[in-house]
Amino acid sequence: MSKRDILVVFDIDETLIQFINKNAYHYWKEVTPEQKELIDEKLEYVDLGDIKKQVIFLRPGLGEFLKMANETGRIKVAIWTYSERDYAEAIANLICNKFDLPKDIFIFKYGSEDIEDHDIPKSLKQIWDNPKFGKKFNKFNTFLVDDRYGNLCHEINVNNSILVQAFAPFGESKQREPLTDKLLEKAIHDPVFAELTNITNNLIRDIDGCEDEEIEDAFKKEAVFAPKCIERKRLDGYVRDYANNIQMCTIGEVDNADDPNKGGRRGRRLTRKSGRRSGRKSGRKSAYKKYKGYRKSTKKYKMNKMTKKRKF
Repeated sequence: MSKRDILVVFDIDETLIQFINKNAYHYWKEVTPEQKELIDEKLEYVDLGDIKKQVIFLRPGLGEFLKMANETGRIKVAIWTYSERDYAEAIANLICNKFDLPKDIFIFKYGSEDIEDHDIPKSLKQIWDNPKFGKKFNKFNTFLVDDRYGNLCHEINVNNSILVQAFAPFGESKQREPLTDKLLEKAIHDPVFAELTNITNNLIRDIDGCEDEEIEDAFKKEAVFAPKCIERKRLDGYVRDYANNIQMCTIGEVDNADDPNKGGRRGRRLTRKSGRRSGRKSGRKSAYKKYKGYRKSTKKYKMNKMTKKRKF
């Protein structure tokens, strides 16, 4: 990675995809013929069938953005989910298969096991300080994209994050909800990747306007979305005051980003017994890796009641 590249770290659920598990699969089977026709025309999805009863919807523009990132070589991408690491790897492989992308396009796939301190979830400092990456990533060139405010609002991430509208054709609640024409239209016309393309282009334009010495000096001093440089980078249209008057870079409708009833694992609230955060992305299973050549485990699915970690 060159000092003139950028790294975008993506959350998975309701950021890149929406995962419908077997408990909500009936909502998928209940869509009207008119809705199904629109979905087939406008949205990318993978239906794992009536046996597995799972379907994964991919956010509009995801494939185009990743292809652009791969072709230019200036935009590096990675994944960090609050679920297990094997889930991140399975979804990464699904995305690569779906869009015919190189298997190594995601330079790392992190899960909950990689969160060192759950009071500062998905801390980008773990990436910046990791010797594995050779100090190539820093606050000047790395940012996180997530639909959940709690993962972004702490002081390490707040100026290196974009809070995005949830991609949720079947609703943002843990239990999901029936598809409505309004939810479908919102999903089809989702603005996130079009705006993210504009943001990354502006960031690269700004970097290309800097001398090498300026970039070197900014590595540890200037966050990607630091207030002092937002106007210079032509990103002021994305900044808004969010909860507690914290200024954040946002895309789309993000009013529900701190709602505790949202589906998925939260970047806040610890359980007393385990020290692990409560909440989980609905129905995510590493067994899903059966898709396109992944072998299904022959061991019985078990659930550890205390941690709710899926085991096979």
